[in-house]
Amino acid sequence: MSDTSLARRRTFEYLSMMEIFRDLTAEELQQLDQALAAVIYHRGQLIYHPDSPAERLFLLKEGEVEISRLSPEGKNSSSHASAPDRCSAR
Repeated sequence: MSDTSLARRRTFEYLSMMEIFRDLTAEELQQLDQALAAVIYHRGQLIYHPDSPAERLFLLKEGEVEISRLSPEGKNSSSHASAPDRCSAR
């Protein structure tokens, strides 16, 4: 099995374990898997800004992210998400 095939199989297995996709058929999961692109972000790197268009779904496979938001009053609130049981849409 090639490295690419092995990576795709692992991604498919990962998707099939996520609660958000539990009702999808194997064919639907495969279609989703084919449409995905893995991106690696580094510590401190901004991955989303509230003014960015809502065009992506982020699935956190490894690590953790800090999600922060500035209220209209100027207060910062933040929370953390850890892989693998969390996902966030934007």
